[in-house]
Amino acid sequence: MPQPSTQLNVIETEPTTYHASPERLELTVLEPVAKKLKEDSLIRSLVQGYPEAMAILNEHRQIVACNDGLLTALGLADSRDVLGRRIGEVFSCEYSTRMPGGCGTAEPCQMCGAVNAMLECNERREVAKAECRITTVTPDGPGALDLEVVATPFDLGDQKLMVFAARDISAHKRREVLEKLFFHDTLNVAGGIEGLAELLEQADDAQERQEYPKRMSVMSHQLTEQIRGQRDLAAAERGELKPSWTRMSVTDVFENLRSTYEGHPVARDRTLVLGVPSPADLDLQSDPVLLGRVLGNLIKNALEASDIGQVVSVECNLLDDQQLRFTVHNTNVMPYKTQLQMFQRSFSTKGGTGRGLGTFSVKLLTTRYLGGEIDFFSRDEHGTSFFVTLPRCQTKDGAEPEVTDKPVDDLAHIDGVRILLAEDGEDNQRLICHVLTKAGADVTGVVNGKLALDAAVEAHEAGRPFDVILMDMQMPVMDGYEATRELRKRAYSGSIVALTAHTGDAEREECLAAGCDGYVAKPISKPALFRAIADRAGPAATG
Repeated sequence: MPQPSTQLNVIETEPTTYHASPERLELTVLEPVAKKLKEDSLIRSLVQGYPEAMAILNEHRQIVACNDGLLTALGLADSRDVLGRRIGEVFSCEYSTRMPGGCGTAEPCQMCGAVNAMLECNERREVAKAECRITTVTPDGPGALDLEVVATPFDLGDQKLMVFAARDISAHKRREVLEKLFFHDTLNVAGGIEGLAELLEQADDAQERQEYPKRMSVMSHQLTEQIRGQRDLAAAERGELKPSWTRMSVTDVFENLRSTYEGHPVARDRTLVLGVPSPADLDLQSDPVLLGRVLGNLIKNALEASDIGQVVSVECNLLDDQQLRFTVHNTNVMPYKTQLQMFQRSFSTKGGTGRGLGTFSVKLLTTRYLGGEIDFFSRDEHGTSFFVTLPRCQTKDGAEPEVTDKPVDDLAHIDGVRILLAEDGEDNQRLICHVLTKAGADVTGVVNGKLALDAAVEAHEAGRPFDVILMDMQMPVMDGYEATRELRKRAYSGSIVALTAHTGDAEREECLAAGCDGYVAKPISKPALFRAIADRAGPAATG
């Protein structure tokens, strides 16, 4: 462990460090070096000519010069704003403020590719390359950066410096996860559904003919949730995810988790125990889907980390009138290096590249969207526990959020509502028509935007306009955007609700700009669909 320095002009800091030296030079010592670098035309041209973020660091890992690429990445205008700081500090790494010595001195910094590249470059005076994962702290919650870094040594007089270049590879890492994790898992489930369908066709036994459809239903739900989860994570990272607050009991939360994970493949030969909430009538306001994702990821991780015959337990306890805590526990202990990298986006507790996202998404959803905190504890005498602490009531600027606590059947009766459904997917159209017709709606289905346009105009001219048009935005012949714009050009004033698999703010705004009144994301949930219809059907909707 580094010892406190006796060198003059060193800022006094607490000498304790888990990894790199905490020492740093004062600005009065750095400024002449920075000036000399700025006045050297060759060095200035080389630094500014690099298209990505680049900085020149001293032996203490402090920035003494940088290019415009780094300033742009940080949203800064003047290199003086970063003078003397370290890379983790300017990128707002969550560990850069954990110890008094700053970036490189916290326990998790032992696994930081950027810090280790700097240390190797300093020690060997050779080029060092590495990949670096940074979990950033922002006003809105945690963010993530994946960087490819290169540290190159050079001397300026008696000054030992290094050029530190960083290339953002976050998009590459996201694509890698999508290809190796998401595609793998979804194809596994889809293949299982396909196999069960074949078995069902060949089944002669009555019990099999009952069992296979039930298993297909469960696997179809898993497949849909995997797709929704990946889509929602992407929206969450963009800051575009919008929670839907609902009043719920913890008992109901536990029952949903029990029904989902007791029969899940990861629970095979293991026991999942969900305790009675304390107190038993404990409730909270939260987003049931996001809360289910957070706890579900932790439960799956705990089950996967458990040996055959072991138990995973889930508890919920009231901390005070304002907070409660969910605890997910298993008896095994995580390796030390795994603990140091917990919650990083591209790191996997399962090993291998392209795996992971679970703990990162848990932290992102918990802290940025559910207003809570997450932590963990893993020791030999205890095992591993993850703690999710949440507010019992969601508030914003002191005001109560809009909370939905009615079941969908009380919220949205659509009996008698005339609906035009424009959906090119034959199976999707058949399913949506069935659900709406069973609820009492009068549904007409068409397979492209041109037919939707013609049907809407014809019904309007006949004096029997549709109460709501459900418009898929991606269709052949004429898509939903063009059909909606054309209807609005013709002064059509009826309600049009967009159906689309894209959930980002840009897509939402595009739908509204085309003339849609509302927006329902695919895969379509019955509650969301019914609410959208009831909200826009006017007097035709009853309830």
